[in-house]
Amino acid sequence: LKLDSRGIIHAVEIDTAHFTGNNVPQISIEIADLSCTEESRMVMQFPGALDRLLHGCVQGTGASPEEVQRAEEACQGVQWKTLLDKTALRPGYEPTRLHYFSVDAVEGTHIRVNYFPDGGVARIRLWGQPIDEGGPLPRPAYVPIKTGRTCSVICHGEEVELPSRMPYIFPEISGQEHGGVGFSCSNKHYGDPWNLIQPTLGRDMGDGWETARHPERPAVLQRNPVTKLVDSDL
Repeated sequence: LKLDSRGIIHAVEIDTAHFTGNNVPQISIEIADLSCTEESRMVMQFPGALDRLLHGCVQGTGASPEEVQRAEEACQGVQWKTLLDKTALRPGYEPTRLHYFSVDAVEGTHIRVNYFPDGGVARIRLWGQPIDEGGPLPRPAYVPIKTGRTCSVICHGEEVELPSRMPYIFPEISGQEHGGVGFSCSNKHYGDPWNLIQPTLGRDMGDGWETARHPERPAVLQRNPVTKLVDSDL
């Protein structure tokens, strides 16, 4: 994340609002003080950087392990300082959502937010003193992200023929219109399982079924060599 202007950071606020079952269990923040040249050199090594600059980000996509490794190598060419050590976060309920941290005064222009191992955060705020005047807020030349009642992962227009809308030799028999029922599930923290078999297209994440995540889930999953299943006590 690039700050509006170069500044000295004194405090951090992290808000996990709404992320009650899938908040990030732990987080750390690093800060770097980069010149324009150093910034350009680092960013242009990120996979797909030019595409994002021209077209904006695409909601609902993720990076492959190879792309993550390339981005990590690009960041290693920059001197990062710890702004906030690895810190536990609470779920996004009203009494527990806000987290405030005083930090040692550090100058910088960019911050790097690290999630352990994954999950969501609603907002991050940095409090400090600006050193240089900030410029106008940059915007990509084109932003294709669609929000609202339409799916933002796959366009539902006529130009895209979804597999579920194409004719098939056998009928689809799991849907609600054919008597399908979400009979039982292990977790209903976000949505109900019968959302999965609605005849309509998925509107957003809230229109599907999502379970809460264990706050102590491991960052790396190990496979049991005997059962071939994930080897975990959770």
